[in-house]
Amino acid sequence: MEVDTMLSEPDYGDETPGLIKPKKLINPVKESRRHQDLHRELLMKNKRGQGLQPKPELLRVLDQRKWEQRVGRQRHHLHHDEEPEPNGALQQELLKRFQRLEQLDRDLEFPGPGEEQPGGGSGGATIPEFIRVRDNLRRTRIVTMETEQGTA
Repeated sequence: MEVDTMLSEPDYGDETPGLIKPKKLINPVKESRRHQDLHRELLMKNKRGQGLQPKPELLRVLDQRKWEQRVGRQRHHLHHDEEPEPNGALQQELLKRFQRLEQLDRDLEFPGPGEEQPGGGSGGATIPEFIRVRDNLRRTRIVTMETEQGTA
């Protein structure tokens, strides 16, 4: 059976005078001049085989710049075996801070339990409290062990 024969015919004719025929609604986006120009440009590029670019131009330029910097650094490292110097003021400041902290760590190495802190005095200001308490606990354990051995 054919599809045309399956569809029922309307019970009114096209020439009925009081009948309002529906109109196709217009799409304001498709009717706009910008949309038409964009569609025309896409069709032309598709015919030429260019297609759409995967990234916007700005991202492509930034990626290209990063790639060139990376290649330049690799070439610089190949030609110069020495370490690269810090480029920016921030890197230089961080390097200074790191060196200063390293120097402070070397200067503030803690002495052993029987050794005196350089500079004399009680040394309580430079040694943290938990280390002083630990040393005191060691001393009390040693004293109690000696007294137990002496009485036994």
